Amino acid sequence: MSDEPVAGADWTLLREWHAHSGLWPLLLDESAQPWSVGQIVPDDPRQIDHFTAEGFMAEVWQEWVAQMPPDALEELEPYGAICPAWRLRGC
Repeated sequence: MSDEPVAGADWTLLREWHAHSGLWPLLLDESAQPWSVGQIVPDDPRQIDHFTAEGFMAEVWQEWVAQMPPDALEELEPYGAICPAWRLRGC
Protein backbone atom coordinates (compact mmCIF):
# COMPACT_ATOMS: atom_id res chain seq x y z
CA MET A 1 0.00 0.00 0.00
CA SER A 2 1.13 3.49 -0.70
CA ASP A 3 -0.16 6.92 0.22
CA GLU A 4 1.82 8.45 -2.65
CA PRO A 5 1.33 8.13 -6.42
CA VAL A 6 2.95 5.04 -7.91
CA ALA A 7 4.94 5.09 -11.16
CA GLY A 8 3.67 3.26 -14.23
CA ALA A 9 6.63 0.89 -14.04
CA ASP A 10 5.50 -0.18 -10.56
CA TRP A 11 1.99 -0.97 -11.88
CA THR A 12 3.55 -3.00 -14.70
CA LEU A 13 5.70 -4.97 -12.28
CA LEU A 14 2.76 -5.67 -9.96
CA ARG A 15 0.65 -6.82 -12.90
CA GLU A 16 3.45 -9.11 -14.14
CA TRP A 17 3.73 -10.66 -10.68
CA HIS A 18 0.03 -11.55 -10.62
CA ALA A 19 0.83 -15.04 -11.93
CA HIS A 20 3.09 -15.61 -8.91
CA SER A 21 1.22 -13.75 -6.18
CA GLY A 22 -2.41 -14.17 -7.25
CA LEU A 23 -2.89 -10.51 -6.34
CA TRP A 24 -4.00 -7.64 -8.59
CA PRO A 25 -2.81 -4.05 -8.16
CA LEU A 26 -5.72 -1.77 -7.25
CA LEU A 27 -6.25 1.97 -7.18
CA LEU A 28 -8.60 2.83 -4.33
CA ASP A 29 -10.40 6.12 -3.73
CA GLU A 30 -9.27 7.68 -0.46
CA SER A 31 -12.52 9.51 0.39
CA ALA A 32 -14.26 8.05 3.47
CA GLN A 33 -14.05 4.49 2.18
CA PRO A 34 -13.76 1.48 4.49
CA TRP A 35 -10.09 1.04 3.56
CA SER A 36 -9.26 4.67 4.39
CA VAL A 37 -10.79 4.55 7.89
CA GLY A 38 -9.28 1.22 8.90
CA GLN A 39 -12.36 -1.00 8.47
CA ILE A 40 -10.52 -3.14 5.94
CA VAL A 41 -7.11 -4.28 7.02
CA PRO A 42 -4.99 -6.31 4.62
CA ASP A 43 -4.69 -9.96 5.60
CA ASP A 44 -1.41 -11.82 5.68
CA PRO A 45 -0.84 -12.91 2.05
CA ARG A 46 0.28 -16.32 3.30
CA GLN A 47 -3.35 -16.91 4.35
CA ILE A 48 -4.80 -16.32 0.86
CA ASP A 49 -5.61 -20.00 0.34
CA HIS A 50 -8.00 -19.85 3.31
CA PHE A 51 -10.29 -17.38 1.56
CA THR A 52 -12.89 -18.26 -1.07
CA ALA A 53 -15.33 -16.21 -3.08
CA GLU A 54 -18.09 -18.52 -1.81
CA GLY A 55 -17.16 -17.87 1.83
CA PHE A 56 -16.93 -14.12 1.32
CA MET A 57 -20.27 -13.99 -0.46
CA ALA A 58 -21.97 -16.07 2.25
CA GLU A 59 -20.59 -13.81 5.00
CA VAL A 60 -21.65 -10.59 3.29
CA TRP A 61 -25.07 -12.05 2.40
CA GLN A 62 -25.65 -13.08 6.04
CA GLU A 63 -24.77 -9.60 7.32
CA TRP A 64 -26.99 -8.00 4.67
CA VAL A 65 -29.97 -10.24 5.44
CA ALA A 66 -29.58 -9.57 9.19
CA GLN A 67 -30.11 -5.85 8.51
CA MET A 68 -33.17 -6.30 6.27
CA PRO A 69 -36.72 -5.99 7.55
CA PRO A 70 -38.30 -9.49 7.66
CA ASP A 71 -40.92 -8.54 5.07
CA ALA A 72 -38.19 -7.57 2.60
CA LEU A 73 -36.84 -11.13 2.30
CA GLU A 74 -39.32 -11.84 -0.50
CA GLU A 75 -37.19 -9.55 -2.67
CA LEU A 76 -34.46 -12.17 -2.48
CA GLU A 77 -36.54 -14.97 -3.96
CA PRO A 78 -35.82 -17.63 -4.96
CA TYR A 79 -32.96 -17.60 -2.43
CA GLY A 80 -34.40 -15.85 0.58
CA ALA A 81 -32.08 -15.68 3.57
CA ILE A 82 -29.89 -18.51 2.22
CA CYS A 83 -26.90 -17.26 0.26
CA PRO A 84 -26.74 -18.58 -3.30
CA ALA A 85 -22.94 -18.88 -3.02
CA TRP A 86 -23.15 -22.53 -4.06
CA ARG A 87 -23.54 -21.22 -7.62
CA LEU A 88 -19.90 -20.13 -7.52
CA ARG A 89 -18.87 -23.77 -7.32
CA GLY A 90 -20.50 -24.46 -10.69
CA CYS A 91 -23.33 -26.57 -9.27
